[in-house]
Amino acid sequence: MASSASPRWVQASPSGGLIVALAQSPSEPETLYAYADPGGLFVSADGGATWHSREGLLLDFPRETDFVVSPGDAQTVYALSGGDFLRTRDGGHHWSVNPPEPGNVLGLALDTGDSRILFAGTTSGLYRSPDGGDTWELAAFAGAPVLAVASDPRFSGVLFAAIGTEVLNGPVTIWRSADRGVSWAAGATLDPQISPFSVLRFVFDPARSGTLYFFFVTAIEEAVFRSTDGGAAWDKLAAATGVRDLAASPDGTLFAATGRGVVRSDDRGDTWARPFPAAPLDAIRRILVSTAPQGGLFAAGTAGIWKSGAHGRRWEASSQGIVALAAFSLAAAPVGPDTVYAATVIGIFRSVDQGAGWTSVHSYLTWPYPQEIKALDPRQPRTLYGIANDGQDDSAVKSVDGGETWRRLPLPSTCTISPCEVSIYGLALDPGNPDVVYVAGASDSPGGSEGFLWSSGDGFVTRRKLSPPAGLDAFFIAPGRNGAMYGVTCRWLYKSEDSGSSWQRVGRGLPRDLCSNVGAGGETLAIDPRDPQRVYIGAGRLGVYASSDGGDTFRPMNRGLGSASVTTLLVDPKNPANLYASVPMRGVFRWNAQSRKWTPLSDGLPLTLFLGGLALDPQNPSVLYAGTYDHGVFRLNLEER
Repeated sequence: MASSASPRWVQASPSGGLIVALAQSPSEPETLYAYADPGGLFVSADGGATWHSREGLLLDFPRETDFVVSPGDAQTVYALSGGDFLRTRDGGHHWSVNPPEPGNVLGLALDTGDSRILFAGTTSGLYRSPDGGDTWELAAFAGAPVLAVASDPRFSGVLFAAIGTEVLNGPVTIWRSADRGVSWAAGATLDPQISPFSVLRFVFDPARSGTLYFFFVTAIEEAVFRSTDGGAAWDKLAAATGVRDLAASPDGTLFAATGRGVVRSDDRGDTWARPFPAAPLDAIRRILVSTAPQGGLFAAGTAGIWKSGAHGRRWEASSQGIVALAAFSLAAAPVGPDTVYAATVIGIFRSVDQGAGWTSVHSYLTWPYPQEIKALDPRQPRTLYGIANDGQDDSAVKSVDGGETWRRLPLPSTCTISPCEVSIYGLALDPGNPDVVYVAGASDSPGGSEGFLWSSGDGFVTRRKLSPPAGLDAFFIAPGRNGAMYGVTCRWLYKSEDSGSSWQRVGRGLPRDLCSNVGAGGETLAIDPRDPQRVYIGAGRLGVYASSDGGDTFRPMNRGLGSASVTTLLVDPKNPANLYASVPMRGVFRWNAQSRKWTPLSDGLPLTLFLGGLALDPQNPSVLYAGTYDHGVFRLNLEER
């Protein structure tokens, strides 16, 4: 008997994501732990070649997280996160919470000679556990904030602690103990006064006895200090700017994580080499020297995990299996090789095998970087158009090499008063003449908001200024030469029969709320490619409305859908009877023309993470792609059962 099971979404996503914590087992170097925000805990058992999700750990403060793996047991891991102390003894499947009392845990160290002995720096003193965190006792600095604590790996029993005057404010004094924390001697007090603390760590030079480093990273600055006499005196390293993390290799070479890759120092931090040409193009947050016999480096950043040889000159991605990406925008090529593009939080990816494998083609650190892919040339599959934002203004951008490089389209400025912000909410190609590009947006300044609509057939060397309706939020072009153009505002639907020169209000029967989904990254209006008179629109929070007279009148078509905030509407170009609608956190629906109702197509799609982004492969319309908040891209093949 044939199976009647509905088609199921499967994850078909690029790997990567923001990694906030990374640690390697000293006893089993093939075992590594990483935490992605969002995404959770991932574990590798093959030296970072592949990763697998562990669902037993969900942190409230993921970006304030650090892992420490027990030297004697690769399955025992301690986690600090936002002041919380957690422990697993089964490789991350199950976690327990048993912090020292009172106060939040700010730092953790394992005794060099006995890994069962832990030291925890808290907001109210230094605590000691003789049994791997089962029980705790106050060891020193009662009532004082212990901002960091470290055990010297070269000398058993030698500890260092950074003591503050207040939890979030004031100078830091470095203390040293040579008897496992029984007695302490004060060293230098370091400046400047900083608030608040974010990251504070000690790093030891394996090649030079008595040389160690202390660094901090806050929301406003960072600094690295060096001691060459076992912690008695400290010097601030003037050249160490932009350091987010620090690690020392067995020969004493220093490596620092920065906002644009990894830098290296061969003279104990006095000077630093600029990032190598092959350094990972990523904002690196953590770096560690591998404990494997062959050595090497691992770096964790916004785009994922990277791996390098001992000298750090060449880096390669090492995130296979870590799927923790927000996929904002998806698009499939209308002609040529079967290609799909994904605009994610870390850059542009391209797949030629329906998402089974992906190639990173453009980094988020290389400007311009489009957060949305808005159009593909129907004649040239490697020509893409998108919208980029530099933190203040939007730009219309174009790529002619499959998303690898982008350039801004030279739109004329409409700003007359400073400051002025430019927002672009629409970019479309004329279906009848794809050389003609339309770009719509608004300029916001103290004098008010001024909308604009430009068209050009030569890359905006020359352009035509059009007059959009007031408050225009989105526009759509009907297929066919001399097709109609539709404009959507918060209250009205408009139509132009002369390529945007003049507009008439249409849409009788539509509700007076059309703007709730505008700007959500999808397409809220769809036009039947074989019958341009048939128009569908996502009507605010009230589902889908349909027109059979070119938009003059509409009627609701919400049976099976109900009231829903539809963000994307798609029409199958080969079978226009198939209409698809996406609703964030509710899933994907298909219109059944026979039963005249919507049926859900959400099996396998993580609905709580579904953003509403949806794309259909125009060459193979049985294949759909959906974007999620932290699980990347999902694919649905309607022909599979």
